[in-house]
Amino acid sequence: MEYTGEEDGYTDEEDGYTDEVKRQGSPRTVSPPHFSDVEVLSSPARAASGNNNRVSKKAKKRRAGKTTSGPTPSKRKKDSNYDKLSDAKVLQKEDFFPFLDLEQKKCKECDVPLDFSRSSTVKRHFERNHVDIVTKLVTDFDAKEKAKPKITKFLKLDNVAYNELVNLFSSAPLAIGLIDNVHLQKLLSLIPDFKPPKLRKLKSLMVDKLNSLICYVKENCAGNYFAVGTDCGTTKGMSRSYLAVSIHFIDKKRKAVTCASFEMKELEGSHTAAFLRQTLETVLKSAGLNVNFISKIVADGARNMVNAFLEPFTLTTNETGEETMEANDDETQKKLFEDYEKFLLSDENVDEIQFVMDDFEQNGSPNKLHCVAHRLQLVQKDVFEKDDLLAVRKAVFETISHFARSHQASAELFARSKSRLLFPAATRWSTLTITYERVLKLKDDINIIALQHGWPTLTKQTIDAIENILLLTKDIADFTTQIQSDSNPTISLLFPGLHNIKTNLYQKKYEVKSHPIIDFEDVIDDLISAIDKRFDDVLSTNTENGDPLFAASTLLDSTTAGLFPDLEELDLQQTKKVFYAMAKKLNLKLDEDDSRNDVSTQPLKKNRLGFSIQQPSSQLTSTKTKSFGKEITEFFTAVKEDNWNFDKPIEAWFLHKAQYPKLFEIAMAILPIPATSAAVERMFSQLKIHTDNHKSNSKSYLTRLRVLLSCNKALYDILLRDKIL
Repeated sequence: MEYTGEEDGYTDEEDGYTDEVKRQGSPRTVSPPHFSDVEVLSSPARAASGNNNRVSKKAKKRRAGKTTSGPTPSKRKKDSNYDKLSDAKVLQKEDFFPFLDLEQKKCKECDVPLDFSRSSTVKRHFERNHVDIVTKLVTDFDAKEKAKPKITKFLKLDNVAYNELVNLFSSAPLAIGLIDNVHLQKLLSLIPDFKPPKLRKLKSLMVDKLNSLICYVKENCAGNYFAVGTDCGTTKGMSRSYLAVSIHFIDKKRKAVTCASFEMKELEGSHTAAFLRQTLETVLKSAGLNVNFISKIVADGARNMVNAFLEPFTLTTNETGEETMEANDDETQKKLFEDYEKFLLSDENVDEIQFVMDDFEQNGSPNKLHCVAHRLQLVQKDVFEKDDLLAVRKAVFETISHFARSHQASAELFARSKSRLLFPAATRWSTLTITYERVLKLKDDINIIALQHGWPTLTKQTIDAIENILLLTKDIADFTTQIQSDSNPTISLLFPGLHNIKTNLYQKKYEVKSHPIIDFEDVIDDLISAIDKRFDDVLSTNTENGDPLFAASTLLDSTTAGLFPDLEELDLQQTKKVFYAMAKKLNLKLDEDDSRNDVSTQPLKKNRLGFSIQQPSSQLTSTKTKSFGKEITEFFTAVKEDNWNFDKPIEAWFLHKAQYPKLFEIAMAILPIPATSAAVERMFSQLKIHTDNHKSNSKSYLTRLRVLLSCNKALYDILLRDKIL
């Protein structure tokens, strides 16, 4: 125990220890005489005073039996002096090596043996005994820091570096424990003024980042309509299965359509419709989202998905006052399948994906929207599997399959063309057109190499057939890419897009090359029939029994309103029917006189003339809020006169909110609905990255964390840029 003497009245003034010496920062230590006869005082001034052991007998007695608890004032003062020196905290052990004898492990200045294993031992020795050296080293360090280029000085260096580390371990297929690797830690320590995080800190940073995103989504969805994208899938080897959930909404601060990857929930049961429905309910409710505000649930056409989300969630209140989902007893819910084949991430069986609109034709528009990208795959499947086009596919693969098995031929093809053959995915029919495009580009080189090896070549008939197929499917391929955007409304593209694809197909009957075997006019008719079959809900949107969603979204989107099919024939009554139907679906409160679809006229009333006449219109300005019918009339006029034409549709609605308040609410509810489930497909792509091979043993919560962070990286960067997070 270190003793200073103040406890028993022993003061600095008694032994001549002056304030001047104190200001020099020299520490002193007094050891009681009965503990040791060794001189341990380090202060030159104190040693020179000659009064080191002048202590009263009374003080000695108290000192002998007294133990102190906690630092004394003198001790605290001495520690304060050390703290001033411990600007040396910025110094490393290596900085003192010029003053140390590394071989004999001693200090060159005073020949005192030192243990070099701990930095604190070396630094403490110099702080106590060689203050001038410490001061010089600290001064040199400060000078070097000031001389560094300004580009290395960041106000938020830690946050920037931490964020990039989180991005790295979220997106790259790296073991998260790599952060503790000694070499990586040394590398990161070279960043000026940055302390590399350990594993526990990194996990904490990842959780905090995800939580901030989840809170952002909840704030924007509170009391507002939002759409949900969902799908289920399994990891490689069927070891785990997950339900992916994306949330699509309007960010009112940024005035933009926003997509967030919201949840990757591990499943522990059969993928029945009832189980999937209950799981999604639990995910949304546990996050604090109100399922009454779901505008649409977008998923693929698997029957368990269709039956799970065909009907909207219904909130009831149980005896404890908690909200729960009410079980649906209608005919639709009785059709729920008890089980369904689990889908592989990379091997989804398209033959099992069926569109079952016939199952609920009588129930009005469903709560669930069948992913349009999946449906377009099925349109191409319907046509490509016909015998004539199947023969073309076999002829092409009879040739290019040889290249897949011959490294020499593939290398020669690349040397000639600087391109490689692309082979289609097993279940993505649109990738077949990509294969055909590459074959068409390399056809001459393919035939030359095939002749050299004695393989079948591509005939002129096959080449002509490929050219016709690409001509017919180009619009479908381009449209599929366009509708998978997350930053712009896509539901509004469906009605005009599909209508114009059909129109262009009719025109292409005059553009296809004649073929001796295949009647491509029949192929065009088959494509049109497949589109009509798969997209009856979209193409009938403007009819009496159609789903008004697609017509309404097309009109409300200022970039597609002018593309509305047969816009010149659209009348006010049709427009009113569409918007009144949407208002009813969204449970918007309308004035009593707003529920009428026809144009209002002044009623006939009896008067003193003895017969009924039409009353003259009042010229007084009404203070009543504009009726919904009046809103529709004004909006209809703007569309017809091409005045509803803005590049940024969401911003346009915020500018016109006061003019069209009810239509604004409808626009905010339906424009975020995605046309596809591309967002959850991307989540499964990231899941595959993080669960392949040895990484499949990662804990489920870490897998979820990394998938959600990697999928939300672009959104997070935008929110940081706009200072929303």
